[in-house]
Amino acid sequence: MDKIWSRLTLVKTQFRRQTYYRFNTLMTIAGALMAATVQFFVWKSVSLWGHSDVEHISQYAIFATSYALLIPTAPVARRISQSVMKGTVAYDMIRPISLFNLSLFLQIGHFLFTLLTVSIPLSISYHFLFGVKFPFTLSINSLSILCASFFGLFIAFEIGYSIGLLSLITTRTGGFLSMFDGLMIFLGGAYLPLNIYPSFLKDLTSLTPFASIQYFPLQGLSNGSVPSWQLITQLFWLALLICITNIQESKLRQRLKIAGG
Repeated sequence: MDKIWSRLTLVKTQFRRQTYYRFNTLMTIAGALMAATVQFFVWKSVSLWGHSDVEHISQYAIFATSYALLIPTAPVARRISQSVMKGTVAYDMIRPISLFNLSLFLQIGHFLFTLLTVSIPLSISYHFLFGVKFPFTLSINSLSILCASFFGLFIAFEIGYSIGLLSLITTRTGGFLSMFDGLMIFLGGAYLPLNIYPSFLKDLTSLTPFASIQYFPLQGLSNGSVPSWQLITQLFWLALLICITNIQESKLRQRLKIAGG
């Protein structure tokens, strides 16, 4: 019971900590609204050409501006990197709670704050400002969307945790995060759905973990459901990444012990 309470305390602490950065939150909302407005008018003008998929693409692109704020890769990696640069990572690794759980529950607090104060209000505003429809009802199909979103965000967390662990060797994570952003744009459907690609390229990118993070959940939200093969693909990447980060953490702990840590 004490362990559960300590983890909930981490979530609560991180949630409250985020409330101190009101200006950052307001600027995040303003930036996302501007990005969504640009997407709306770009695809509104494109629709004049009569392309049948324009409404679907524009809806996906607008939702992407809100969903991207929830992706935990950068916050997790930077939090670990900062503790490495400050020299406090050794203390984090010998706490009663593991470094993984510490990172996870702090990120849950960050996620809940962003979800409740930014992403949900933005999504509601998109409905009234741009007429975006939510094909979301209480059904098995909607459950598949929730599962895809959970798996996708957990995959993103695992990648962020892996990058953060690398900072024990490289100190900084900026290069890895820049590469991640680039791969998300090209392979993950960060701005536009992957079905705009030629079929062979779409099939190839759909097998990557980056498509599992964002494209699968948002495509499901646009279509009303997520196919079972996409959920299976997500579970495969999640299991693989968990194994990779476990091996990483084990080897890095040995490295610290050898160094006298």
